[in-house]
Amino acid sequence: MTSPLIPWNSCGAYAAGVLGVATVAYFPFAFFNLINPVISFAFAALGKHIQRVEPHSHFADAPHDVQFYGVGGRHADEVPEQGVD
Repeated sequence: MTSPLIPWNSCGAYAAGVLGVATVAYFPFAFFNLINPVISFAFAALGKHIQRVEPHSHFADAPHDVQFYGVGGRHADEVPEQGVD
């Protein structure tokens, strides 16, 4: 996050070169870059973190619970076979 604010690394040099201004010139406007470390440390101090959720599956057992529908919303068992006399 703070990489564009350091003029001697590749990210800072690239950003300054593309913008055509010194890093110090865009430093006050990099709100997200400046505030993110502060918020990260505050969340760590307060014990806020992303909680792990154990995965579980609610999928139907295949293939006997699966309904197949064809053209026109007809069930696969209702479709007459083609070309059989």
